[in-house]
Amino acid sequence: MIRRIIVNLLLAYTLVPCSFVLNKWIRIDGEFGEIMDVFEPFYFQFASFYLILVLLPFNIVLKSKNKYLKFVIWKKILILFILQLSIICFTGLFSNIWAHPIWKNLWFIVFFIPPSIIFAIAIHFLVDLPEIRKLDNMVGKN
Repeated sequence: MIRRIIVNLLLAYTLVPCSFVLNKWIRIDGEFGEIMDVFEPFYFQFASFYLILVLLPFNIVLKSKNKYLKFVIWKKILILFILQLSIICFTGLFSNIWAHPIWKNLWFIVFFIPPSIIFAIAIHFLVDLPEIRKLDNMVGKN
């Protein structure tokens, strides 16, 4: 459990701000920003919201659905992607993203595919796989 908490905190407070910085720093028009943009307070606030609204429910689903955490990686990626997409759709109810044409809103979907893959794989290999091995060793000893 401690490992799960530490990995989620590290993922939320390192990779989420880095993804925003990469999105802002490397733009299509060739303009580069400053590397100090990573220290903007908004990124850390968003990382806290991401931790609470996405990673916490993701870990609750993983722990509650399967006692031995033997989800296949692509199912974990799909669960995380659906959680992120539902947050975007829910946010769209209160903001102005639905006023734009649908092809402009597809960027939100594309933006959340890589974090879904990276976070689900990281959680699988850093948290779930050691727990599965530990449970298998405990079952094998009995």
